[in-house]
Amino acid sequence: MERVKGFVVLKDPAKAGTAMEKELIDFCRKDLIIWSCPREIEFRRDLPLTLVGKVAFAELAAEEAAKREGKTTDGEV
Repeated sequence: MERVKGFVVLKDPAKAGTAMEKELIDFCRKDLIIWSCPREIEFRRDLPLTLVGKVAFAELAAEEAAKREGKTTDGEV
């Protein structure tokens, strides 16, 4: 079973933390159906992009799979 996880790039990285994570999850719960709400948030400096400048979701998924297998990845805060 997959779980929803949010990847967030903050304008002010100093605000990253458990309080901001809770605030973002609570905000999502107001407007999204329950199974669409993220259960966790990962704050990052940047997101991987495709050649045309869109978010590379496949690369994010591969990074998460590597984490579950115990391998390290780049791009994390």
